Amino acid sequence: MKLVINGESTEVVTPESLFDLVVNHLQYPDESGRYIVAVNSELVTKDRWKDVALKDNDLVDILGVITGG
Repeated sequence: MKLVINGESTEVVTPESLFDLVVNHLQYPDESGRYIVAVNSELVTKDRWKDVALKDNDLVDILGVITGG
């Protein structure tokens, strides 16, 4: 499946869900709440990641939250 992840076209083995892509394929830590995800410009809350099925050519944006002072 071809996805555009953070603006870069990427071929991935078909992930079962957005959760599968973010945590298993891209290896973002599941326990971290320091990033947000949008699919096709729509924010997806973490509690919905397992319910969101990805389709060929979907646009996935992962944004990290940086704190500091």
